[in-house]
Amino acid sequence: VKAATGEEVSAEDLGGADLHCRKSGVSDHWALDDHHALHLTRKVVRNLNYQKKLDVTIEPSEEPLFPADELYGIVGANLKRSFDVREVIARIVDGSRFTEFKAFYGDTLVTVKQD
Repeated sequence: VKAATGEEVSAEDLGGADLHCRKSGVSDHWALDDHHALHLTRKVVRNLNYQKKLDVTIEPSEEPLFPADELYGIVGANLKRSFDVREVIARIVDGSRFTEFKAFYGDTLVTVKQD
């Protein structure tokens, strides 16, 4: 600031905690240091009055549509040989159902979500 305007201004005057807590109102809490800031954050979160509601339904498991013993033929003994991991997944998930996402991201990456 001194180089630009010739005025001597402290870091606090330029936008420290006092300015943001007292004048602009954009800060809710004034922390002395990182440790104090974590303490204040934990206190705020503890008082959120949030109850996690578990919405879980348990469904009976289902056999895959394809036999698991085919895995040996798909993967094989030579671990240097590539194979389609989708064929493996189809033999281990319920009803062989899964949804691939990020299908076009990376040639060697398969990300799936169980349907």
